[in-house]
Parts: sequence; structure tokens; C-alpha cells
Amino acid sequence: MLGILVRFLFRQKHEKTNGPFSFQVKFIENANAAGAKPIPRLIAAVRAERARISQRSAGAKGSQQCKHYIVITNCLISPDDRQAVSSEIGEVLPNATTHILGGNDLCDLLDLNPALRRSFPQLLSLRDLDTLLASVVNRDNR
Repeated sequence: MLGILVRFLFRQKHEKTNGPFSFQVKFIENANAAGAKPIPRLIAAVRAERARISQRSAGAKGSQQCKHYIVITNCLISPDDRQAVSSEIGEVLPNATTHILGGNDLCDLLDLNPALRRSFPQLLSLRDLDTLLASVVNRDNR
């Protein structure tokens, strides 16, 4: 799935995007519950990661330093929230581009890649029912 994310985020017709890439996946429990305010918890999780990023980056030289930092979360992210997360990462990785995928972004990626949903049965939903039935029902018997 990470390969699909990288291709989706960094697709360019005739150029390869240079790495290295770093991924941080943060699941925030009950992030989408009614009245939930998950962003402070997401920011706290990103801040906790900063110390580990600093330790890993301290030994990295030149081309080994992270060029793209991708944060993936189930939270719904507003533009201001994206900026806040980017600022946190930018403090320890000033030369990296930060990319943030929130819950809606992940849903959009799954909608654009039906083969991916079918490859992972735990991702299937009612919207896949027609496709699944068509693949197993004998059309001649209709």
C-alpha cells in the first residue's frame, strides 16, 4: 500500500522523485466520533516523534537525509491542521517536504484504487458488493 501512496503523491510523467522517504502513521482512537477533537492528540504524537527524528537525522549525511516526510492519519485534517503538523516536522527536518494524508485523503485513494480494496478484504465495503457479486455470479443464468 505504501508503494501506491508514493506513486500517487509523487507521480511525475518523466521524472523519478528522489528519496529517502519517511512515513509516520498515527491512528488516533475515536478521531471521527461526534464532538471529537483529535488534532491536539495528533500534534502531541508528532511532537513525541520529533526527538526520534532528531536522533535519526543527526547521523544522516547529505543524500541520506529525509527529503519527503509523509504523515498518515485517520483524523480529518483542515488546511490549518496541515500547517501545524508541517511546522512541527519542519523544526527537525527543515529540508524535507512534509505531506499529510488525513482520513478523507485515504478514503479518496481507496476510491481511486478498487484493485487495492479487493486485495485487502478488511477494506471492503458495501460499495464493492456489485463488483464482488459480478465476479462470482454466472451471468448466463440471469
